[in-house]
Amino acid sequence: MPNWMMDRLKEIDTVNQQAMNPFECQTAVPFMLVGRDGTPFTVFGFSRGCFFKSRFFTVHSIHGGELCVVLEVLAPCDCNGHLFRTKAKVVVNSNRFCGLTLVDVPVFDYLQVSYVVTDQLCLPFMLCKKDVPKTIYRLDGKEQLHAETVSVHYTGTDPQVELTLYTKEKSIRLQVPKDEFRSLTVCQLQSIEIATPVDVVKGMIELQLHFCEKKKLYF
Repeated sequence: MPNWMMDRLKEIDTVNQQAMNPFECQTAVPFMLVGRDGTPFTVFGFSRGCFFKSRFFTVHSIHGGELCVVLEVLAPCDCNGHLFRTKAKVVVNSNRFCGLTLVDVPVFDYLQVSYVVTDQLCLPFMLCKKDVPKTIYRLDGKEQLHAETVSVHYTGTDPQVELTLYTKEKSIRLQVPKDEFRSLTVCQLQSIEIATPVDVVKGMIELQLHFCEKKKLYF
């Protein structure tokens, strides 16, 4: 076995074992191996219940003075061209390869995906002139709330109903004339308050809530 092959694998193992900055994206040194027949070494990996095909690896461990090396099989992601670490391992004899090529592709521990979840609420309301301003909706602490559409249907004896929409950044006044409909989309809504009427106000507030959620996918 050429000494340079094992020396190169040991160098990669040393880098992989070093304490990495937790804010850095690169968590391993990826490479490809070339077999004695001149073709890239390719395997089918199995990780977290799924099979995948890959020709990208990094060093997991090296057995002392032996020629055997435990490689971690990296999973390629077609959606972004990145590589991801997996639970799949393969033991190889380094003497069976004649070439090693480092690849300039980022390696990540997981893929973080974001998606929007939509929910709807219907809030009937009724206030008379003796009532104090009433908070009809208040956020329950979900920080992932992204955007909200507030639709107001108003009927009552007052010429209009006045609402105040409180967001993280500001307050917005919304006035809806009698027997009319108004709709407004805001970001990071915290609460909705209805002002004390002159006589009676009643109607329906429809909320369309858009939650931004994130999920970590491990390969």
